[in-house]
Order: sequence, then structure tokens, then C-alpha cells
Amino acid sequence: MRLFPRSGAVALDASSTIGTLAGRMRGAWSVTVATNSYENFTALAAIPKVTPVLAGGELEPSTGSLVGPITCAAAESLVYQRFFLSASAVDAVHGTSEVSLAEAEVKRAFAGRSRETVLCVDSTKLGQLSSAAGFPLSAIDVMITELAPSDPRLDPYRGLVELV
Repeated sequence: MRLFPRSGAVALDASSTIGTLAGRMRGAWSVTVATNSYENFTALAAIPKVTPVLAGGELEPSTGSLVGPITCAAAESLVYQRFFLSASAVDAVHGTSEVSLAEAEVKRAFAGRSRETVLCVDSTKLGQLSSAAGFPLSAIDVMITELAPSDPRLDPYRGLVELV
């Protein structure tokens, strides 16, 4: 994967979309990967040359992720080449949004220590809003969807974020 660095540290959020990414990490990486998902942590632990770090904390019942001040402190303890995240919804005007304030807070903690932020979402989330504000699109470096970058459904996002 072109966007995944071969060394250093990266962060993965707790979404199932990013869990798919974690499951595809095969190769000669020598990276530290932090996540607030026990499932992603477990998948990463089985990959040679990957050092998984679980940012522990309180369980967010609606998503199964770990959140809260302990999670945020752990997320802020490393410096990341990239932070890979998903979102509950993405809107061209309001940016990303999440199902809870706690989810959004943890993602901001990871992003605050990252050189680049990569948003991975499926097209069903485009043009949608959820309840908790996440990131303005100006804070996202790259947005990846299953759509071809030329797909007209991505037109509202052109010029706001790099599309892959």
C-alpha cells in the first residue's frame, strides 16, 4: 500500500473500515501501529515486524472502541507518520462527524500527533451527517473511497481534499 509507511509509527482508528486495512498489512514493514480497537490490535499482533500498541481506556458501547482520557493520553504518546481513520459521515461543508463526542475526541488526539491524516470511507457515508463534529476537510490530507477518483459523487469534495 503506497500510503502505508515502511517504518516509524502509524495510528489506526477503531472502525471496521480501518480494521480491513489492518488485516491487509502483510509485507516487510517494521512499524509501530497504535489503535483504540482491541480487534485491530489482535489482528496486528499476528503480523511479523509490526509492533501493535493498544490505546486502552473506557469502552464506547455504541462502537466497541476504547475512548476517554486514558485513550487520548495513550494516543498522544507517540508521533505518527499517518493516521488512518474512518467516519460515521462525511459532508463537504461540515467535514467528518462521529456517533459520539468521545469517538471524535480520540480521533483528534491521534490526528494531533500525526504528520498526515488519511480518511477511508465507503461512499454510503458521503453527503451524510452524524451528531458529533469530527474534522473539517481542511484537516484531512487524503480521502480514500471505493469509488474511482473521477466518480461524480466525489465532485463536492474536489479541491477540498486529495482523492484516491
